[in-house]
Amino acid sequence: MKTVGIVGSNSMVGSRFCELSKKFNLIKTDLRADIKVDITDRDSVDKFIKLQKYDAIVLFSAFTDPEAAEKQKGNKDEICWKINVQGVEHFKQLLDASSTKFILISTNFVFDGQNGPYSEDDNPGEIEKLSWYGLTKMESEKIANSMQNSTIIRIATPYRAKFENKLDFARQMLTRYEEGTMYPMFDDQMITPTFIDDIAPALELIIEKDL
Repeated sequence: MKTVGIVGSNSMVGSRFCELSKKFNLIKTDLRADIKVDITDRDSVDKFIKLQKYDAIVLFSAFTDPEAAEKQKGNKDEICWKINVQGVEHFKQLLDASSTKFILISTNFVFDGQNGPYSEDDNPGEIEKLSWYGLTKMESEKIANSMQNSTIIRIATPYRAKFENKLDFARQMLTRYEEGTMYPMFDDQMITPTFIDDIAPALELIIEKDL
C-alpha cells in the first residue's frame, strides 16, 4: 500500500478525498490536524516530510478566497503569496532530490477567461488580465512544473456534500438567496464546477499509476 501525505486534510476538497480514498496509507496534516504543518514555514514542512517515506504528497492547502486575495494584490508579504507561492517553493526545495511525487491542486483561475473553454494543454492567461489569486496559483504551477516528479490538477468552483467549515460555490449562492443578501450575479461567464467526489478516483488513479 502506498503512503501518501495529505497536506490540507481538513480543507473542503482534501477532507473529502480523505473520506473517500481507501487505497492508500494516508498521513494527514493541516493547521488543525493532529499532525500540524504550516506550509509558510520551511522548517514545519521539513519536519512533516521527514516523518515518513512518502510515495506521493498532495498539496490541498491554499489561499482560495479570490476577493480577499485581490485586496493583497502586488504584496508578496501578504498571506496569499506566502501560502500559494512560498509554500509550494518549500516543497520544491525539500522534495526535489527525492523520489516522492508532488501533486499540486490548482485552479481554472490561471486562465484569463478570454478564450475558453480551455484544455489542459492551453497556456495560462496574460498576467495583466489575471486576478491576484490566479497569478499566485500560476506562479505555484511554474514551481511545480520545474520539479522532477510533479503533477498539477486544476479544478473549478468545487462543490460537495455538506461541509461544516466552509460554504461551497453553490451553497454560497443558495445561502445568500435565502438570507436576502444575494448581490447581482454575472451573466457573461460559463463555468464547469467540479464535483469533489469525482476528484477522489481521478487522484487515486494518478497516484497508483504515477501519471
